[in-house]
Amino acid sequence: MTDGAATRNGVRLAEGGAGQPVLLLLHGMGATGDVWRGWYDLLADRWPGRWLAPDLPGHGGSAPLDRYTFESFAAAIARLLDPGDRVVVLGQSLGGAVGLALAGMVDV
Repeated sequence: MTDGAATRNGVRLAEGGAGQPVLLLLHGMGATGDVWRGWYDLLADRWPGRWLAPDLPGHGGSAPLDRYTFESFAAAIARLLDPGDRVVVLGQSLGGAVGLALAGMVDV
């Protein structure tokens, strides 16, 4: 697990674990990925794969977007994922809507 957060593709990101599935933790409007900090130890003990807790664009340490839509948020977050990742999304408020937009981008 990272104790701090790194920036990838303009998105500030805390992450930990390894393997699959990937748990994507998406915060609500006006918050940051740090709202999930209290979960890190639990995830280390119980989550079987990798987890990501980004700051959504325009929040915390992440770069802003030119235009804010659920789809533009989802596209920015999708760039954090690797092809073939199996993803589970846990989103709160705005994060839930971004998760739904992200699911709509998946080609099945």
